[in-house]
Amino acid sequence: MLAEFPSVVDAVRCAAEWQRGMIDREAGMPEDRRIRFRIGINLGDVIVEDDDIFGDGVNVAARLEALAEPGGICISRVVRDQVRDSAGAERPGRSAYLPACRCAAPVDRRAALRQSRQ
Repeated sequence: MLAEFPSVVDAVRCAAEWQRGMIDREAGMPEDRRIRFRIGINLGDVIVEDDDIFGDGVNVAARLEALAEPGGICISRVVRDQVRDSAGAERPGRSAYLPACRCAAPVDRRAALRQSRQ
């Protein structure tokens, strides 16, 4: 799925809410039946033609999506700079080709508690 937002802060908030919502919706499901989305967010120029969107901004977001952990969000450096005070992204390492930050996947607290009791 591809989504375009007028605000990068809105894009990050939506992604975080989406990932947290998936945890809540699938709370009673076995782990092997859960859906884990990977989300990549970039801020850049895009081209819109008819019902299609493409360009470097989209291509970088797709590459970031591939870097994200299942259930996680990967954002570009420019996104991190724009939302630094709002999103709480961590930056574990650098890439010479694709500078990026990873936001940790939301924690399923119920599953973590069940595991700690076993």
